[in-house]
Amino acid sequence: MAILFGTTGDGTTLPVLVDQFGNLLAKGIPGDQGPPGPPGVGELPDNPYEGALLGWENNELAWVDGYPPLPAGTFGPFIYSDFEGTLTVPQDASSLTSGDELFMSSSNGDAVTVYVQTSLITNVGSSGVLSFADNANFEKLHVNQQVQPGVLITAISGDTTPPTISVNGGSWYGTDGTGNPGDGRYEPAEEWSSTVSLLGSANYSFQNNLALFDGNTNSFCGVVGTGALSNTDNCAVFALSQAISTTKIEIYGDGGTGAINGMWFNDNTPVTGNISSTRSWQTIYDGTAFALNKIRWGTESTGGAVSISAIKINGFILIDSSIPGGPGEIQISVNNAGTGTVSVSTGSTIELATNNQEWIDGFYVTV
Repeated sequence: MAILFGTTGDGTTLPVLVDQFGNLLAKGIPGDQGPPGPPGVGELPDNPYEGALLGWENNELAWVDGYPPLPAGTFGPFIYSDFEGTLTVPQDASSLTSGDELFMSSSNGDAVTVYVQTSLITNVGSSGVLSFADNANFEKLHVNQQVQPGVLITAISGDTTPPTISVNGGSWYGTDGTGNPGDGRYEPAEEWSSTVSLLGSANYSFQNNLALFDGNTNSFCGVVGTGALSNTDNCAVFALSQAISTTKIEIYGDGGTGAINGMWFNDNTPVTGNISSTRSWQTIYDGTAFALNKIRWGTESTGGAVSISAIKINGFILIDSSIPGGPGEIQISVNNAGTGTVSVSTGSTIELATNNQEWIDGFYVTV
């Protein structure tokens, strides 16, 4: 058995009463009330609703509208009505006045542009009627919207089978082969001529990189030899921006009679004797697919020249993208950036006096 003792404030030692489990039964003398504690979370407010956020209002927890604080002059997210020419926002926008200029923005008030693209064109019909696989993003396009330079949408029929968009011209190409198939160039075309250069001691007899990629076999680019060919000297090089899986390479051109001419690929050992002196289409490679990164060519004969007018890869001629003649566009692609001016703003409804009809629901509007 053990006896518990306690000490009073004046140092007197006294026995302490406990129960059979050793729990103290004595009660202390009530003291003064302590200082207030920090604020607690408290209970959740009554009546939560869809989209509400838990916030602090009137010095207490409250359910508040589920929209972030916006900078002055920014409202949204909006719902656009093309039929009524209005923007409806969650806030009171009556501070806007007639003539205020508006633009589509982010919640920070920064102007935004949205890239809009349809599905593939399946058929190019007469009178500019384009048929599509589906009506994806039709609601983001509008009549009189420019879709190619000088080309406008004249009608949109998203509920027909197939869905269609009519245009007043342009160059288009359908998956069924209708429309403008182009000039047979390699696609996607690039500005190929910008990546041709001379290496080491090689010189141009006729410097015209554009002639290699203009689709015209009557123009040419000539390279003069000054010595042995190598990957770093006495040759011209065409460096592709990205590798192309290649099974066949052809050129239109010729090498000087009796000269030691050659064309080779990537960083392989130079090859000679594969460019004929007869000006014509010549097959340089025809075989197993490989990743083509570079084409090099030149001549080892001092004063000799290799003149090339065109290059084909896998049967398609390389033509600079800046040269007209490629296939028509295979889908409609635009950049939407809603703009307009206020006619009148009442409550949450903004009526537009002018309107480019490029508003996309879910974004914000800023004055």
